[in-house]
Amino acid sequence: PVTKLEYCELKKTEGEDPKTPLSSAREKVHSIDFDEAMKMKEKAIVDTGNDFRRRREISRINPGGCPYIQKIAMDEERARSKKEGGGPKFKLVKSRKEREEVFLIKWRGRSYIHCSWE
Repeated sequence: PVTKLEYCELKKTEGEDPKTPLSSAREKVHSIDFDEAMKMKEKAIVDTGNDFRRRREISRINPGGCPYIQKIAMDEERARSKKEGGGPKFKLVKSRKEREEVFLIKWRGRSYIHCSWE
């Protein structure tokens, strides 16, 4: 299944009619900043330790689209919102209809322990 981070409450931009619905799916999806995703990726790799099966699930090519990184982002957002006393800005949604094609990559110059799903 494909996972996405979706905004909990969509906000209108200035000058936009409040009666018009937000129809674009692009406006509903929250994206993780690339630098932030890279930091989360490095933290996730360290957190997995010697568990090579969990380490394979962390994307090295597209960390912002990686379900493992998205889960970490959701956990951080949940902790932030709990500390501030408000609701989270986005939530993790799994699609049952959409499918994503992934490949097991054997990195050149690395052992099979360093394979990853991309």
